[in-house]
Amino acid sequence: MDEENGKAERINPTNGVRFGEGIPVILLIVTVVVSNILSRSILSPLLVRVEHDFSVSHGPAAQLFLFVSIGYSLALLCSGFISSKITHRGTILVSSMLMSAALAVMAAAPTMNVMRAGVFLMGAGSGLYPPSGIVAITDFIDSRDWQKALSLHEVGPHLGMVLAPWYANVMLNYTGWRGTVGFLAGIVLLVGFLFFLCNKAGKSKGEAPTFKVLLPLFKERNFWILMLFFGLGLAGIQGIYLLTPTFLVSEAGFSLKSANNVFGISRFLPILALLSAGLVMDRIGVRRTVMITICGAGLTIFLMGVLQGPALVVVVFLQPTIGALYFPAGLAVLAKVGPPRSRNVAVSMLLPLSAVLGTGIIPSFLGYMGDVAGFTLGFLIVGGVTMAAGLLSVFLRT
Repeated sequence: MDEENGKAERINPTNGVRFGEGIPVILLIVTVVVSNILSRSILSPLLVRVEHDFSVSHGPAAQLFLFVSIGYSLALLCSGFISSKITHRGTILVSSMLMSAALAVMAAAPTMNVMRAGVFLMGAGSGLYPPSGIVAITDFIDSRDWQKALSLHEVGPHLGMVLAPWYANVMLNYTGWRGTVGFLAGIVLLVGFLFFLCNKAGKSKGEAPTFKVLLPLFKERNFWILMLFFGLGLAGIQGIYLLTPTFLVSEAGFSLKSANNVFGISRFLPILALLSAGLVMDRIGVRRTVMITICGAGLTIFLMGVLQGPALVVVVFLQPTIGALYFPAGLAVLAKVGPPRSRNVAVSMLLPLSAVLGTGIIPSFLGYMGDVAGFTLGFLIVGGVTMAAGLLSVFLRT
């Protein structure tokens, strides 16, 4: 009886299981994240082919990322209503199913307008995941181990971004960009059902974003500062990522294949960095980690607009590595905004504007700059703004 009571206490949603015991469940959730980010990132290494197929320039092609971010943000806003009805676990399955259907639409798109509709739906499917995925982890894992668990969780986005250019290069040997996207639709659906059938977390229901729930969140200073930081963080590891292969090909003299290979390899360093992120935060503190990573990410983006040749390759490697360390720290602060039951609402309210900024507006701005003045000037502007904004971390309460 004592043993059974002890086991029940370990899996109590208030305390959760310790990190070591929860690793298998976290890894299963990470698999969902990998398929999610791979789907959102696949347009990046294929963008040159998409431009040629639809006969469009950098600007209109880059605007596809804005449609992704709009769909992502709208789904985030609605995710609380869905998870409050079908649990976080069910919401994650719906996310995978919607992404799979959207990828199929993209693969078959006859016109640019249909392509825009497909990427919008793909963004919407992707946007249903984060609130439920984060809550599934923080409900299941003891709060003392959140930083470690979230650091492992954040390996998923970078692994997805590593796989995107390599997956594209392999598939393009056998099929066109449409076949590459279509095959991915099947992978995403398979991963979604694997998660739903085998996981132990996410069985609770979420909180709907009612005014009564939202008001306390909007009164917290951390909420608004983190909204800006997540936007800049997403720009650093995803928004910049989406256009770097195009930049390397069009302005830095790389071939498409070599640009994808270099950039794919560069995404291994963030994975290694994230495995030690929990120890870093324990040593220097969460607030200091946020400041160093946001300012450091801004500096590397700035240097991408200055350096050339081998030095540029070094910065391409460093830029996502430094930026990646922000997210475990930012998520650890975000998990303490508002009461535990409304944790999914904090995520679903904060990330939409952050996503529009980081994966929509900034990539679109860089695409526009690529057409009218060159990507170089765009990197200088984005990097400078990011470094300046990082100083706001002194106002964070941790």
